[in-house]
Amino acid sequence: STAPGGPEFTASVPVSTGTDGPAAEIRPPEIAPDGRVTFRFFAPHARAVTLGGEVVPQGELPLRRDVDGVWSVEVGPLAPELYTYSLRVDGLAVLDPANPA
Repeated sequence: STAPGGPEFTASVPVSTGTDGPAAEIRPPEIAPDGRVTFRFFAPHARAVTLGGEVVPQGELPLRRDVDGVWSVEVGPLAPELYTYSLRVDGLAVLDPANPA
């Protein structure tokens, strides 16, 4: 869950610093015309990645891993607005390197 006033970011784990392969293709959350939002996160060695925050009012939502180690989930549709979100990798809160804002 998020802390009052913003997302909860309490720890950091290494993901990828390379510029080749799947990590180079990860973009900030993508908003479809119908308001659905797709989140992606590259963590090839993770056992679990979850999404929390205002975009998931029911609590944390698990992401699914593909064969390249890219985890993803789609939420919404969401009304146009600014939303906070948080990612957890194996239980640790991490920053989304694809969304520096």
